[in-house]
Amino acid sequence: MEKRKRLVLFTALSLATATLAFAQTSNTNKATMETFRTDTDMFMDVNDWNTVKPKTLFGYTGFSHNTLNLGLAKQFKNFYTGVYFNGNLWSGNSATEHTETTGSIENHTFTSGSSSNSASVLFGIKNWGFKGAFNYSPNASSSTQNSNSTGSSTTDNQKYTMSFNLSAGTNVPTKNITFKPHASFSFFVIADKTTTKTTTNGTTTADTMSDAGYSGIGIGLGSGFVFPEINHIRQSATFDTSFAFNFYPLLTDSNTVADTSTKIIKTGNKIVLIPSYLVETKPVDKLGINVKLSAPVSFDNTFINSQTVTTGTTPVSTPMDEDINEVIFSPAAALGLQYAAIPDKLLVNSGFSVTIPSFTYKNDNKKAAGQQTQSWNYDSVTTTASFGFAFFFAKDICASTTMNLFSYSNASSKQTGEMSTSLSSIWTSSVSFDFAIKL
Repeated sequence: MEKRKRLVLFTALSLATATLAFAQTSNTNKATMETFRTDTDMFMDVNDWNTVKPKTLFGYTGFSHNTLNLGLAKQFKNFYTGVYFNGNLWSGNSATEHTETTGSIENHTFTSGSSSNSASVLFGIKNWGFKGAFNYSPNASSSTQNSNSTGSSTTDNQKYTMSFNLSAGTNVPTKNITFKPHASFSFFVIADKTTTKTTTNGTTTADTMSDAGYSGIGIGLGSGFVFPEINHIRQSATFDTSFAFNFYPLLTDSNTVADTSTKIIKTGNKIVLIPSYLVETKPVDKLGINVKLSAPVSFDNTFINSQTVTTGTTPVSTPMDEDINEVIFSPAAALGLQYAAIPDKLLVNSGFSVTIPSFTYKNDNKKAAGQQTQSWNYDSVTTTASFGFAFFFAKDICASTTMNLFSYSNASSKQTGEMSTSLSSIWTSSVSFDFAIKL
């Protein structure tokens, strides 16, 4: 599914679990708002890899206007392995160098582009799946130099995101319910460090550093629940829990010339609960109707104890204690339709989702200043529609596509993503293709 507002609310969850942000997703799944799945969605899933069952191998490739996906899985006699790569190959991997002279001042700027590359490998043994995933995303770092006859100034800003994840899952069938427990452990780094050095007449007049980055670990626990089929209606549920613990640099700001620094003791913890419920029905042979409900809620706590210290003849310390607690509840509903226009040959997929107004409560308590601020906020309703199809050249050889039809929010007086009559506009904004083969 394309990026939507509810995903932004849970960026920390994606970083904590790593696999959610960079998992392979079929166009059938995207077009039906995550209500229908194919082998593409499951061949790297620690719980469902053993449902793909290729006799020899399974291959997958997908691309849009700026990303490429490659996947391959092979079934050995008693062993299964799968690999997956997602890369921003031909968009963002760029750099810009600019020099401008104004009077006696020469300005030189170098800026790198943003890209994202991730890779994962899965091993399946008996009923267990084990997976490792890695992602690295350099984020538009820059370097700027200003110089004239009396001095110069150089500023370097380095940004990148990196994460590593290990996960495992299995299936536990019982008489009435099949349990699908899974767990993950991840480590991530979000770097954002800026250094500036200024000289005048050969003397350093300012040498500063600021660090807005942080790192952390994440622990994910959860399970799927598959219930018995009753009257051609299948029901399943999932309940996932994620814990994220952030670590911040002790020194966040300093000026070596003025001999000042800001030292901070900061902690950040997040707990996210994501329950969901899926109903799959097939009222007639050619039509499938699936409905999915989800109700993610996050609890976020940040504690800050910082001191700005100025050394010199009379050191001055200004402490600040701040405790921030935030709760975000963002329920959503999705409807997916799949129609067999030509049985065993052409499937038409469509989906419609509604993000019910999310609720945010925030309590910001600045203890040292004796200030407390509480806020309650309801967000807008967002509706999204998508469309796609899957064409089967043979039983296990399929090509599929998807596109966003529109996205509408009541926060705006007009649609935020209207259907375009220009094929080039559709291509550059929302269309993607994939191809899967199982031998």
